[in-house]
Amino acid sequence: MMRAAATVRRRAAAAMIAGAVVVAPTVAMAAGGGDEGHIIHMFIFHFINMALLIGAAIYFARKPFQKFLADRKTRVTAELEEARKLHEEARAMLDTYQAKLSGLADERDELIAEYRSLGEAERDRIIAEAEARARRIRDEAELTVTQEIASAKAALEAEVLTLASELAEKAMRKELTASQHTALVDGFLSDLDEQASA
Repeated sequence: MMRAAATVRRRAAAAMIAGAVVVAPTVAMAAGGGDEGHIIHMFIFHFINMALLIGAAIYFARKPFQKFLADRKTRVTAELEEARKLHEEARAMLDTYQAKLSGLADERDELIAEYRSLGEAERDRIIAEAEARARRIRDEAELTVTQEIASAKAALEAEVLTLASELAEKAMRKELTASQHTALVDGFLSDLDEQASA
């Protein structure tokens, strides 16, 4: 508080001195005559007045001006430091995003390769299933054809045997007499007995 009062007193004294310096040439001019030396005196008084005014301004404004410049320097330095930090953060974020983007490109390529290999594996599986199904159908068709041929052959053989036995019976009836028939049956029965005992 005392310091502020001393500062106010100093400033008041400086203002009074500055006012006296400003007013002094006017008073001197009014008191003087109109001679030629008066112009030189006026010039000297104005020069002294200006020098005192500039000196007083420098003396009293030096510390506040220096404080202003120091504060301004501190503020500009802080702002520059903040801008540098923000720039570094932005650079780090840019590097991070660029790394992520390049990682995404690599990941995209990996996913494409993975999906391609999965697609090829699925294609191969479908082809293998289709080939297995075609083999089964072919094998079943061949088996069915073989069975049908065997069945048709058996039916044909049975029919041929039936017809042959009927024709043989008719032929034998025509040519065999009763005694030949009996001898034939007895021969057949004896062959059966021999096969059974053997």
